[in-house]
Amino acid sequence: MLQKKLPAGNFFGTDSNPLYDSNIIARYEREVDEAEKESSEERINECLLQLSRARVHSKRHKDVELGIAMLEGSMNCTSDILQFQRIIYLLAVGLYRRGDYSRSRHLADHCLKFVPDWREAKNLKKAIEDCIKKDLRK
Repeated sequence: MLQKKLPAGNFFGTDSNPLYDSNIIARYEREVDEAEKESSEERINECLLQLSRARVHSKRHKDVELGIAMLEGSMNCTSDILQFQRIIYLLAVGLYRRGDYSRSRHLADHCLKFVPDWREAKNLKKAIEDCIKKDLRK
């Protein structure tokens, strides 16, 4: 089976944007299962967000796609503005990893509209713009 190459550039594989392997994702999946058995709705949502983050930062294309789907499904399920902003940012990361630079840039701009000095969103936007420039030169 062919593995789709995901863009990484200088943005991923750093301390603030690590690439996760299947063992880490499995750990987050177990945390979600445990939270669903014995935790509050808030704890379950936090565990799901952590799992989504791990998936969009995964080394595997399939996990990235699952993370995008999870985040898209959770966008309308929170009234917490900070959690919503995190969802938007992580969705932008996932879309970047998928190669959907236009949508990713739109979401990164949205993040920066509300938090102009958000370092990770600024770095993501620069990585997106670098990929777009590279694609235009081809």
